[in-house]
Amino acid sequence: MNKQTQIGMELLRSLSKQGDRIFPVERARILAETLNIKSSYLNELLFHLKENHWIHPLKKGLYALDSSMLAGTPIHEYEIGTSLVNPAIISHFSAFHYHELTDQIPHVIYISTPKLLGDFGLLREINGVKYRFIQSKPVYFFGDVKIWVGEARISISDLERTLLDGLRHPYFCGGFSEVLQAYKEAKNRIELSKVIDYAFRLETSTIKRLGWILDHIGIAKKLLYQLEEAPIKGFRKLDAKGEDFGSYNRKWMIRENL
Repeated sequence: MNKQTQIGMELLRSLSKQGDRIFPVERARILAETLNIKSSYLNELLFHLKENHWIHPLKKGLYALDSSMLAGTPIHEYEIGTSLVNPAIISHFSAFHYHELTDQIPHVIYISTPKLLGDFGLLREINGVKYRFIQSKPVYFFGDVKIWVGEARISISDLERTLLDGLRHPYFCGGFSEVLQAYKEAKNRIELSKVIDYAFRLETSTIKRLGWILDHIGIAKKLLYQLEEAPIKGFRKLDAKGEDFGSYNRKWMIRENL
């Protein structure tokens, strides 16, 4: 083992020991100082480690340790996805799958973030895995829970927020028929007060769609009065991106374009 590799491996072992399975250059610089590695030498050292596949670039200035350097489980796609932007939560169809709202296995990792992505883009592919980023207004960025995925602590939208995202963006959740089935599957798991509270923090159209769908799956009507009384001007399509057809439901001010 040459001196360059020896120094590089010492840095990687330090990163692994500290739990930095995915790390920015700035973090490597801090640990390098504790190992008496000159800051001016770090970029060359990281290049050498990358060329020898000890680390893998995820984006400019961000690397993942190779699995051979990990003491625990391999780095999960969710761990990678939520490291690419900050803050970020796993959401939409990926969260549908986690909460057992669908039998389908998503072929894309969906991630919500309030960060303006700019040149970073909305779609990334790393090691054959596609990551789709969904930009959210900061005021709408809420409703997540922390879970363990292997060795990593990951933020993912909770059940109620996941269901609401299905109403807001059915095209990121397998389509509206998949969303409708998800509500039926989750009927006895939904925390009604929470999902109603969340809805009132979102668009009025989401409030009305939620009322319609909870009514449709047989949630007690007396519990839905807040949703029914929410003021709205004009009808909204049940499937936001669906075609403009179907009967008008005046109770919920919804056009049932199923």
